[in-house]
Amino acid sequence: MTATTVRLTEDAPQRGVRRARAALLHPDRLLRIADDHLRVRLPAPHPMPLLADALVAEAAGPSPYEDPARYAAELADCHPGALVV
Repeated sequence: MTATTVRLTEDAPQRGVRRARAALLHPDRLLRIADDHLRVRLPAPHPMPLLADALVAEAAGPSPYEDPARYAAELADCHPGALVV
């Protein structure tokens, strides 16, 4: 019998920055699904520095949107409170 597992990792490449990853692993499949987050401490009143997420959108090909600003706005709507880059 096989089971899917979740691997949670976190590292701190520099002060005030944490990189977190949640990966789903299945022993019978080469495909791995990962959710990556880059957490940064921002100069803001408490509790906002603890809630800061930077979301970096990487596309494998051209964006499905002709307007990058519209794409960023829709991405921000899906991830409230995140800094969309």
